[in-house]
Amino acid sequence: TLIVVNRGDVDVKAPLKIANYDGRETAVLHRFDKEHNAENLGEVITSELDLPGQSISLYVLSDSME
Repeated sequence: TLIVVNRGDVDVKAPLKIANYDGRETAVLHRFDKEHNAENLGEVITSELDLPGQSISLYVLSDSME
């Protein structure tokens, strides 16, 4: 599980690279921001994270064995 907080007012795109992680390139995203109240937004690609301004994003990563 990975939690990313964007405290700024500007939307940010950020690459995600985790050393020695051989899992899937997708994750289930839960987001809390001005448009979402800690909602499950489904599966997203994790190579580049889209982080709206003033948001908290929770990514549930899976290993390659699932």
